[in-house]
Amino acid sequence: MNDVIGRGPVLQLTIELAKDGLIEDVGAEEPAEAVKRLRQLRRRWEGLAWANTEIYKVEGSCSAYELVHGMFIKTDSEGNIFVVQLPTSREPLYKVIANRNLEMRPGDFALDASQDLIVFLNIEPGPQPGHDRRRASVRIHSLSDFEPHPEAATSTLSFTIHSDAVWGNSIHRAITQIAGDLIGIFICTGTSSRLLIWNWKTGKPVVDSKEHPLSPYSYAFSFVSPILFYVTALNDNGVIMIYSVDPSGIAAGFTHVASLLLPPLQNSHTIQMFGCHTEPFQANPSLERFPTVLEKQLHVLTITYIDISVADFSHSNYRLIAPASLFIYYHDLLQRRGSDLPIIAQWNDWGPFRTRFFPSRETYNWLRYVHGQRVVAPTNLEGIIQVLDFNVHPNSSPSSDASARLVCSVPTLIPPGKVFCDNVVSQLPYFVSTKIAVPDEDFDGFMIDQERIVALSVRIICLSGAHLFDSDFHLPCAFTFPPG
Repeated sequence: MNDVIGRGPVLQLTIELAKDGLIEDVGAEEPAEAVKRLRQLRRRWEGLAWANTEIYKVEGSCSAYELVHGMFIKTDSEGNIFVVQLPTSREPLYKVIANRNLEMRPGDFALDASQDLIVFLNIEPGPQPGHDRRRASVRIHSLSDFEPHPEAATSTLSFTIHSDAVWGNSIHRAITQIAGDLIGIFICTGTSSRLLIWNWKTGKPVVDSKEHPLSPYSYAFSFVSPILFYVTALNDNGVIMIYSVDPSGIAAGFTHVASLLLPPLQNSHTIQMFGCHTEPFQANPSLERFPTVLEKQLHVLTITYIDISVADFSHSNYRLIAPASLFIYYHDLLQRRGSDLPIIAQWNDWGPFRTRFFPSRETYNWLRYVHGQRVVAPTNLEGIIQVLDFNVHPNSSPSSDASARLVCSVPTLIPPGKVFCDNVVSQLPYFVSTKIAVPDEDFDGFMIDQERIVALSVRIICLSGAHLFDSDFHLPCAFTFPPG
């Protein structure tokens, strides 16, 4: 069998891609060369043996940013956008793609480079006296020239934001995402939130939670696929509500697929924050970048519980890591049942074998820390990088040069007591690799994609009462793993 595999590069490539949970195609690249490149990439990630390190300083403030498709993109409060192509071993130089003013001041943005698509969330200043709402819009543009996208029926999707009864004009969270033909906007104004989803090509609304209400305790939102999304909520000790949609917009609204309940809490504790994060969805992923199959893409949920029995409301942080297959499983299960009623799943029904639930001393302050099956874990040690890799299968074992890589197959046990009523057990296996990146260097955060880790050093300044991030970014973005 080994002789057959050795003589058949196409079969060999198929096996190697399946081993890493990657899409089984590499486009026009020669199979033998792709096998060589994939194996080298795997070995480097196992030992965090990057090929080179570069430092790049990004000028100006930052109000939103992205790391996707090998590009770092940021906007600032003045409406400027900066796009830089990050170096690889094949093209080891930084390349500034755009540095211009957008003639608008987006509050957030999202992009899908595989569709030459970037969308901007534009929220106008607070309402005039006597009005309780303000206008907002989503602008649909081409990433290549920032002109209206030629496939969009309309380049502007408009809506209104109502002032919050308690917090007034404050916007606590604004999340912008793309999944194929869908654009999703989730806005929380304090005590209320609203989710809007459109088909950006037709301009048709698909979901508006004003017409199809979500839980009033909704906290965050994420797409899983172009037909599936979930919303985290703070009710019932914390719950993940999974929904399906018709992306064409012909059938408006959504189907409530399932509610996944978090572990029961002690009466002294309540859930305060329930964020979620995953890599940006790409409709037509670049095969030469070895994209991960959808079912294996990780979602990281960050949870903060507070103790309401003490005056200082002391808090405890946790991370819940799950593959997209968790959400897809419940979607498929409901379809097999043929029921109109959502599935209600207690923690022990879904958590122990399909997730890892960690206590976390440190919290994430910067996003893009998850890509495919890898997560950069926050640490409180200067210069230390720790990467969790959930691509574990029965025959998994680190290569001989990955001495800093350990397999974690023993369940994580959080005993009952201060926070939880019962034992909280989770055992999704993973590898962990740890390395000193730059001795005595205290980074503010790490981002990750298929080929690199990006370390951030950020100076925070305060201008006119608003926190802006002065982008004194160290981008050693070429903690780059492909070999030179």
